[in-house]
Amino acid sequence: MRVRDLGPLLVETDGVERPCPGTKQAAILATLTIHANRRVPVEDLVVAGWGYDADASTSSVENHLWRLRRILEPTRPRALASCLASDTGGYRLSIPPDDVDSRRFERLAAMTGEDADPTATLQRCEEALDLWRGAPYEVVAHATATAAVVARLEELRGQVAERRLAALLALGRPDRVLVDLEPLQLEHPFRERLWALRMSALADLGRTEEALATFRRVRTLLRDELGLDPGRELQDVHRAVMAQEQAPHGPPAPSGPPAPSGPPAPPAPAPVDAPAPRHLPVRPGVLVGRARELGELADALATTGLTTITGPGGCGKTRLAIQAARDGAGRFADGVWFVDLTEVVAGRPVADMIVSRLGLLPDDTGPEGVLRAFVRDRRALVVLDNCEHVIDAVATLVEELLAPHDAHDVRATLLATSREPLDVDGEDVRVLGPLALDGGPAGPSPAAELFLARAGDGSATDDVALVERICRAVDGLPLAVELAAARSRSFSLAEIAEQATTDPGGLGRVGRGPADHRRTVREAIEWSHRLLDADEQVVHRALSVLPGPFTLPAAAAVIGPALDVADVPTLLARLEHRSLLVATPPSRPGRSTVFRQLDTVRAHGRHHLAASGDEPRTLARRDAWVLGVLAARPRLGRAAEADWYDLVEENWPVVRATLDDLLTDAPDPRALRLGAELLWFGYYRTRVHELGRWLDRAAPATGTDADGLTVRFAHAGARILLGDLEGGGPMLRDVVGHLDTLDVASADPVSLRAMVEIAFAGAGSAWTHNDWELLGHGCDHLAPAAAALADPDVTLVLEAFATAAGLGSTNPGVLTGLTARATAIHDRAVARDNVCAIWVSCAVDNIVAQLVGDADAGITWTERLLVATTRMGSGGTGVYVEAMANLLVMRGEPAEAAVWYSSAYTQTRRAGMVWPAREHTPGLMDRARAELGDDAHARAWREGAALTTDELMARRAELVRS
Repeated sequence: MRVRDLGPLLVETDGVERPCPGTKQAAILATLTIHANRRVPVEDLVVAGWGYDADASTSSVENHLWRLRRILEPTRPRALASCLASDTGGYRLSIPPDDVDSRRFERLAAMTGEDADPTATLQRCEEALDLWRGAPYEVVAHATATAAVVARLEELRGQVAERRLAALLALGRPDRVLVDLEPLQLEHPFRERLWALRMSALADLGRTEEALATFRRVRTLLRDELGLDPGRELQDVHRAVMAQEQAPHGPPAPSGPPAPSGPPAPPAPAPVDAPAPRHLPVRPGVLVGRARELGELADALATTGLTTITGPGGCGKTRLAIQAARDGAGRFADGVWFVDLTEVVAGRPVADMIVSRLGLLPDDTGPEGVLRAFVRDRRALVVLDNCEHVIDAVATLVEELLAPHDAHDVRATLLATSREPLDVDGEDVRVLGPLALDGGPAGPSPAAELFLARAGDGSATDDVALVERICRAVDGLPLAVELAAARSRSFSLAEIAEQATTDPGGLGRVGRGPADHRRTVREAIEWSHRLLDADEQVVHRALSVLPGPFTLPAAAAVIGPALDVADVPTLLARLEHRSLLVATPPSRPGRSTVFRQLDTVRAHGRHHLAASGDEPRTLARRDAWVLGVLAARPRLGRAAEADWYDLVEENWPVVRATLDDLLTDAPDPRALRLGAELLWFGYYRTRVHELGRWLDRAAPATGTDADGLTVRFAHAGARILLGDLEGGGPMLRDVVGHLDTLDVASADPVSLRAMVEIAFAGAGSAWTHNDWELLGHGCDHLAPAAAALADPDVTLVLEAFATAAGLGSTNPGVLTGLTARATAIHDRAVARDNVCAIWVSCAVDNIVAQLVGDADAGITWTERLLVATTRMGSGGTGVYVEAMANLLVMRGEPAEAAVWYSSAYTQTRRAGMVWPAREHTPGLMDRARAELGDDAHARAWREGAALTTDELMARRAELVRS
């Protein structure tokens, strides 16, 4: 038994990983693990699971501990429990230290500092870091009882990561150091040791100028953000790099900080940038979460005459431009200037305003001539802020200013901010999006960091999870995050979260600030909205009923008859160009571009839609389109299903919104049936969790006609697919029993076909638990309804599932007969090109081959099975990858099997399904590990973790050819 606590809290017993099903159990197990092999008082377990103010009874604690024992020792009777036992008013988890990932990690971390041999250090560091799967104790990481432990482990992880990079540097691999540094520096921008390693690696690669530029960059970062100068280590490395640059033909400088010999010399004074005039506005507060964008912008300003920062209103374009100008002022000997164009009225000359803000004297050449002379006579940076409302005038002026001249070189650099590009030749467009919403093991997300920095009093740190929720509600848009944070003195975090979720556009400034278009989130977006023409405003409003990603057909449907459908693509492109719409390229060739409005933008559009009075009609158009898509579901087993699944998945948030609308007022049974028909989609695209929650609400509103039974079959199947055989099994038997009273002769053929096809999925869900009797029971009772349809394809699929029901036998003769039947069905299915029947028959032959140990036949059938699954558009192929791994072990290919096992594990866990799927898998995995040895097995496992099924198949084909 092993506790995996460096990430999602899991217990691994006999090679099978089991998560804790609830937060309270996870908190109790985390507390016991932290104090492993020591008594933990019951009171501490109550605090961990229920909090300080809870009034949990002893029986509640014992109930959760009993459930924990079932996870820790699933085969041992309670009376004989050995690893979790009561101990004088408390409980003790008895476990060897190396069987707890965090304890093993700490031991390995301590060893990394004991041996000067970089090879040994590298090996121990990588072994330690391989144990990390995410934030320690994930669900309860921010609880009071675990926060200190998590912080200690994360700090230790940072030290091990640094030691690993130092070892790589000592082994002469500076190129690898630079690659592996990137994610670490994004997480820890102020760890000076990482900057020192970067400088040393660059120097070892002969990139001395970049190493020196790195020192200047970190020096600026530390001074501006923390008010500190670089520490001794950074200064030592900087001095070593400077010495290497001054004596290029001498011996190379050491890779890391030199060991001191004798009294330390005083640090050399850092080079000082040349003073330059700065005409920049004062922006209170540090810039948070934009280190990468600042670095990229600095590079662009060094090489490009015109750089434009674009993005939606409130994303922080102005603040980023000011910070970039402040950081780069040393490069511009003639200074940096800032010009805010919001005061310029559309249609009025722009050059006059810029001349005035730059403090230039007019002459007879006019304002344009004065500006031309300025940009050609100075090494300066000019920031033109808020260009969108005078975009044409600014573009024309910039083209004139940057035009080449016979006698002079263009020396000034222009930095513009706008909600759309200037579309000028040579323009370097930098798209700025909202702050990232995903936090890492080191702490909160960048958006939450901004909220915490602006909240001021520190109370927000008490519930970072709620802060993250607030930031997600406003898309991580910096303006909205700051406006929400400003309310922390007047409202609780829960109240701010409710306000941000209900109306993110209504957040407004509550204190002192400039009276500009950024007083509220809605006003910031309204600034862009006023620049749209009438048709663009219609589209902006209509799209607000489409939550999340959507495709062109959904957009065209909700826009309605007011506009020509042929104009919709152009209108969407215009809104994307103006940063009111986000476009994501197709996920693969042949698929669609998906669009989405930020939540704050959608709230603005919905506000205007409600005011226009067209909201009910727009919602009705959306729901009608979704129901039409669902009604167009291809026949089961047809190749067109994959394209239909793609369409549903690309518009899934829209579909989900309509499904929720179906449950309001008096639900229409036929419409509910269309929602239930998504069960096959949910299985293939790993969305059974979401569909299951909807079916929990929809099933009580149905009857026992064909439409109602479709919903009930889907409901039972979803429960079973989600692992609840105890609850879903009786539900499935109940709905199967109603088939005997269904008048199939008078049933509507469309409804009857839908019921049978979804019933196949419902009954087939028993397959995932190897409950062959339940699968056979369902097939037997479905036979009359399938016969009433008199459809060869339906009959073929039923025969395939009925054959699979025989897999519960251990009789070799019966298994041989199953193979013969499945092979015959496979041949008929290929002739009819029924992909579902092909898939089921291949799966039967695959499982029989594993049971009888016929590896060669099994591999052939598994390859066919994977091809069929891919044709059906499945996103969950982990169970079949696991099957291939089992067969590879049987055929004597343990190294390749380990690669497939790793991929299977990753895919299965990501889909939320049971691992492993087959009872004989753990034994075969142990066999592969024993044949390979731990080191070779670990290498193969790391290699397979990142491989998709398609990549595994291509790899397999290459191995066969070679």
